[in-house]
Amino acid sequence: MNNLRIGVLSKGRLSDLAVDLLEEVGLNFRRQERSLFARVNEKPIDIIFLRTDDIPVLCAEGAIDMGSTGSDLVLESQVDVQTRMELGVGKCRLALCVSKDSPVQTVGGRIATTFPKIPKEYLKANNISAHMVW
Repeated sequence: MNNLRIGVLSKGRLSDLAVDLLEEVGLNFRRQERSLFARVNEKPIDIIFLRTDDIPVLCAEGAIDMGSTGSDLVLESQVDVQTRMELGVGKCRLALCVSKDSPVQTVGGRIATTFPKIPKEYLKANNISAHMVW
C-alpha cells in the first residue's frame, strides 16, 4: 500500500498555517531542518515540502495526492485539479496598474508580470493587444 502524499509549502506564513492545520487534525510529524520530506507518525502519510507553484502541477501529475497552495497559482498553472476546501487564509488580487503620473490611460502596450497566463486570457477575452514580459 502506498502512503498518502501531501504537498505543503516549504516556507513562509502559509506554510506555517498549513502545518498547524495538519497538526490540528492529528497528523504528528517532525520536519528535519531543510528536509523536503516528513513521515507522519503511526500513519501511512508523507508530507512533502515544496515551492508554491509546484504544488498544483505535481498534484495534477500524480506525484502528490493532495496539497495546499494559492488559488491564483492553481489558475496560473492551468492544470486539472479539484479544490476540496477553501481555507480562507490568503488574499490575492491581480491588478493592471501604472504610476499616477503615467501617460498610459488604457490597457495595452507592454505588461510585465510573474503570472503570464491569467493576464493573457484576460487580454484575449477583451480583445486587447499587448506585449507580455515575464
